[in-house]
Amino acid sequence: MALEPQTPREDAAGGVPQIPLTPREQEVLSLLSLGMSNAAIAATLHIGVSTVKTHLSAIFWKLGVSNRTQAGVAGSQMSLPIVPDSVPLGNSST
Repeated sequence: MALEPQTPREDAAGGVPQIPLTPREQEVLSLLSLGMSNAAIAATLHIGVSTVKTHLSAIFWKLGVSNRTQAGVAGSQMSLPIVPDSVPLGNSST
């Protein structure tokens, strides 16, 4: 069964075309919204930094943004999953 390419759809406000994020992209965006670096996201999700970069590229395209800050702002306005052990580095209370 071949996968068909997804076509962006307009959001309710007629703004930036969006395609739903995959569950893993949602996790990456959730951690990005907490201010985590690519290395910290990779360590938290047990994936490689290059994989994080691949997910971020897909997230930027799907959200119609061009950088981490814009994606983080968009992510903070979405209902994203809470990733276990996702306390940003430097914010631990130990």
